[in-house]
Amino acid sequence: MLRVSGTLIGTTVTRTCAKGSSATGYLRDVANASEREEQFRQLFQAEYRHILAYALRRTSNLAEAQDAVAESFTVAWRRIEDAPAGQSPRPWLYGIARRAVANQRRTQRRFLAVA
Repeated sequence: MLRVSGTLIGTTVTRTCAKGSSATGYLRDVANASEREEQFRQLFQAEYRHILAYALRRTSNLAEAQDAVAESFTVAWRRIEDAPAGQSPRPWLYGIARRAVANQRRTQRRFLAVA
């Protein structure tokens, strides 16, 4: 058995591989995960204020805007590979935020219709 350890999004991960199997794929996954985490961290730090301002212009209060931004960055994390390379990701994030706000409004309308 071969033990391989790595850090994945702040958590230490240990994996045991069968004798004769390669841990190279796992190590590549750990390296890709840390690159992905760093890419997302840079994206978040650069664009959070802009996306929050966008959401504030389209919602009725700060809490709703923050919820939409949180949902937007959750989607961005899951789809970080879809972020445009070599150009500003802001339009991509605006599109995600627009859909998050629309979903939020749709949910509010449904809630009010039931209440």
